[in-house]
Amino acid sequence: MMNGYDSALLEMEPMNRFKARIVLMSSVALTLLPAGFELIQAGEVPVNSFSRVVTPTARDRLDPTIPGTFQPTSAGNPESALFGSVRTTQIGKHLYPQFHEGVDIAPLQRNAHGIPLDEVRAVAAGTVGYVNQLPGNSNYGNYVVLLHDDPMGQVYTLYAHLAEVSPELRVGEKVETGTVLGIMGHTPAGIVPTSRAHLHFEVGVVANARFGEWFRAQHLKPDHGMFNGLRVYP
Repeated sequence: MMNGYDSALLEMEPMNRFKARIVLMSSVALTLLPAGFELIQAGEVPVNSFSRVVTPTARDRLDPTIPGTFQPTSAGNPESALFGSVRTTQIGKHLYPQFHEGVDIAPLQRNAHGIPLDEVRAVAAGTVGYVNQLPGNSNYGNYVVLLHDDPMGQVYTLYAHLAEVSPELRVGEKVETGTVLGIMGHTPAGIVPTSRAHLHFEVGVVANARFGEWFRAQHLKPDHGMFNGLRVYP
C-alpha cells in the first residue's frame, strides 16, 4: 500500500520526483545530526548543488512500478532493490532485517555476453570525494563518492559496483551535473554475478567527517577513509 508521499510522487514529472526523493533521503539522514550542529555559518550564502540534477544512468524514470527498473537480490523480491529495511540476513538459524542504504538500478544495455554498457554519471555538480579502484577491497567493488554543497550541509552521492572508473577522475576535482564517472558493472567478483549487474546508488548527509580517524585508530583494514563500507553500508 502506498502512503500519501508515494502517491504524490507518482503524480510528479520524473525529474521532479527524483529531486523529491533526494530531499527525502537527505532529510532522513539530517535527523542523525547531533544537537547544536550548525549547517550554515553566519553570513554564508547557502549553495544548492541539486538545483540541476539528472538520474545516475540513462534511465530517466526511476519508478519502482515500472518492471525492470531496479535489480533485486537473488531472492527475487522487487523491494530488495529499494532503499530501507527491505532485506533479511541469516545469522545462525534466524533471519534478521537488513537495511539497504541505497537503490540498485538495473542496466538498460548489455553486450552479447550480458555485460552492462550503461554509463554512470554525476547526478549533480560536486567534488570527487573518494575513488576506489581495487574492487576486492570493498563490497562496493569499484566505487566513486561525490560531495555536494547544500543548504542543509554537505551531501554525498555514492556510485558502486562499477566495471571501470573514468580515468580522469581525481579526488578534489570538480565535476558538473552529468559528468561520466564510469561504466555500470558487477564488482567485486564473487558477490554480484553478471546476471544481476547494477548500479548501487546512495545519497546522504555527511554528519561526521572523522570516521577515518576512528577506523585507523582501531588498526583496521582496508582503509577507505570516511567512506568505508562500515560507515555507509552496501
